[in-house]
Amino acid sequence: MNSSKLACLALSVFLSGCNLAGQKPDAKKTELVGLPSYKLSLEDADASYKRKSYLTAVKKYEKLHERFPKDTFVLFKLGNSYNHSDKPDQAIEAYKNCLLYTSPSPRDQRGSR
Repeated sequence: MNSSKLACLALSVFLSGCNLAGQKPDAKKTELVGLPSYKLSLEDADASYKRKSYLTAVKKYEKLHERFPKDTFVLFKLGNSYNHSDKPDQAIEAYKNCLLYTSPSPRDQRGSR
């Protein structure tokens, strides 16, 4: 395993707290702030990831990240997708950005759309 992959793996494990123990944002709360498509988009990106279509997942998580730049859940998933797509530098950047924010979902970003 080369050093960049090893570093990315170590950073991924270290940053697993960004994932908030795998908790997905509450769909009801998301819909309350006018973001019903968030849940569908996230589920679509997650489905691509589960099928191991990592490049497709990257594109879908990137679109979510554009809409919700402070969403740590999306950033963490984006980092994982980059990692599986052999893009360790982008993965590390996504994990670093994950540490910058504390919000696990877009409900705190009402003014940033």
